[in-house]
Amino acid sequence: TDVLVGLKLFRRQVLEQALPRLSVRRYAFDVELLAIAHQLGYRIMEAPVELSYRFSSQIVIKGTWRIFLDTINIFYRMKVLHRYGRR
Repeated sequence: TDVLVGLKLFRRQVLEQALPRLSVRRYAFDVELLAIAHQLGYRIMEAPVELSYRFSSQIVIKGTWRIFLDTINIFYRMKVLHRYGRR
């Protein structure tokens, strides 16, 4: 549910299929990677993790805005352009 946490684990097969389809190169690349894996029919599971971050507020605001824009673009490519393929 929290795609922005910095820790993700993937099977090699998932990455081999999903990485060539990536368009986002910066802030929301992991959101796009998860969306592509889901579109390809892979199951996404969660495990409890506790991380501690320290950011300045300006970095958080700027980063949040860029992640939002990247996420809108991912949605457009997935739902309108059907770029990532189907299940």
